[in-house]
Amino acid sequence: MHINTPNKEVVSKNVLVLSEVHEGGEWFANIRLFEAVNRVAGNFVKFSLIGFKRNKLDYSKHFSETHLLNHSIAEKPQIFHKILILKLFISDLFTVRKQINLSLSKQSFDFLWATYYFMVLPCLTLTPSRRRKIILYYQGTRTEAFKKYFDLDFEQKIVALLEFIALVLADFVVVPSNATIKFIKNKLG
Repeated sequence: MHINTPNKEVVSKNVLVLSEVHEGGEWFANIRLFEAVNRVAGNFVKFSLIGFKRNKLDYSKHFSETHLLNHSIAEKPQIFHKILILKLFISDLFTVRKQINLSLSKQSFDFLWATYYFMVLPCLTLTPSRRRKIILYYQGTRTEAFKKYFDLDFEQKIVALLEFIALVLADFVVVPSNATIKFIKNKLG
């Protein structure tokens, strides 16, 4: 990503990536995307990462700064209580928001690149002076895609609602395929 200013100087961009790090195709697609940007743009785009981790993979070579967080957890059978699910969600939201604020106080970022729908919400709670353009890289739903909203269980309804909010309130939505565009158009109505 080369951006030319009137003096023909190349301006570098700092991107804060907000993701869920796990061993799976979605995360590997993210890594390939960052590698492709680095091949094309060289050192002009710098990525930093804040992410929930599910494994011990090391992807620090792709990022100038990495902060991996743990999801809040609950033991069964308590995990099925609706109030507890909401408390865990709120706890994670404030954990991510705090880490974003710490990163923004250390470094200036041009964009917030969310690859996980949940990460858009803490960005929306930032004060206007800290708010940056939010790019959502949407690779697909995390709910049971072909069920109607009212047929989902409570946790799936929360996920569906959060995905909808992220899609509507992100400044930009990037998708990997035409099929995903069609899916989003159907989802948003």
